[in-house]
Parts: sequence; structure tokens; C-alpha cells
Amino acid sequence: MCRPELGGPSSGPDEVDLAIEMDGRTRDGQPLLVAINIAPIRLVMVTGHGGPACHTIPIVFVIVPDPVGSGFVESLSQPGANATGFMMFEYNLCGKWLELLKEIAPSVTHAAVLRDAGTAAGVGQFAVIQSVAPSVGIDVSPIDLRGPAQIDRVIATFAQRPNGGMILSAGATGAANANLIIAAAARYKLPGIHSTAFCCCRRD
Repeated sequence: MCRPELGGPSSGPDEVDLAIEMDGRTRDGQPLLVAINIAPIRLVMVTGHGGPACHTIPIVFVIVPDPVGSGFVESLSQPGANATGFMMFEYNLCGKWLELLKEIAPSVTHAAVLRDAGTAAGVGQFAVIQSVAPSVGIDVSPIDLRGPAQIDRVIATFAQRPNGGMILSAGATGAANANLIIAAAARYKLPGIHSTAFCCCRRD
């Protein structure tokens, strides 16, 4: 739980003073052994696709598919500036998704790659998948995710061709619509590969 402290000093419009309480509990509601209180700290707002808005306070980012393309760091070997953090995976792994799809469903001849086209990660993941497609023997085409109604419609259209498969690349839109995508894949009998275990199981 994050609780903003109003009236405190800040260094700019992208910074606020924040008190953070971390309250962990087990599934049955019992408190965990560790509870941490940190107050107050300086929070730096990080923009979704343009990298950190502040270049002076140390920043650690998490779960970023493409920190270079998103502008968080200058390069993976030399991050530079004041930001470092954790990637979801290395881009070459994306090519393995297509290989796995062919392994679990040898009859697949074409695959839809569901992606967030408005992000560097969405474009980059598809580029890697596309580069290995000839060697795997699968034609790939991107499906740009926008919203629930559009997602269901484009999957239905893609499924009209036989021997199709589907890859859900890493991205916020795909994760937010994982239930819909999994249900559609099952309804149209499309074998699929998902970028993370988070999206592999339907959640009610």
C-alpha cells in the first residue's frame, strides 16, 4: 500500500514524498512473518515508454522487456546515467517461442503473434520471431492488441484458416486480456505459446 505524504518538499513535478507500508499475507489471510515500513522516501515517476523522467535520483526498474528501446538505459553492458534494473528475458528467447509452437503442434504452418505494437518491446519481439520463421517453417503475422472486442474479433478471423497457431508476446495489453485470449484460443482450437507463466492459466 502506498500512501502519499502531502505538503512535503519535492524537487520537481515528477517527484513526490511517499510513505510505503508493505503488508504481506498468506492466501488464507494470515500475516506473513515480515512486515516493512519505509517512510518517507522520495519516489520518482517513471513514464511508461519514455524512460525515467528524472535523471538524478537512483532508479531501479523491474519487469521491463526492452530497457534500451524504452529509453531506461543507454545499453545493457553500460546502462549509464542513474537507472538500472531487471529485464523480463533476453530477446533471443522470443525465437524459441516459435520453435516450441512447432514442437507441440507440428501441423502448424502459420502463426499469429499478439503484441503491443505501440511499445518498443512489442515491435522488437516480433522482429526476432519473424527472423527465425523461415528456418522453423511457419509464416508469422502480427496482431496488434487494442481492446477486448477487437482481440476476440481478430482471433476469430485468424482462426478461419486451418493449421494456425498463436504466440502471445510480453506486454501489458496481452496480460490484461489473458483470460479472453486463452478462452478464444480454446474456442477456436488454436495451439498457443505464452511469454510468461502468468498468462498460461486462466484466472477467474
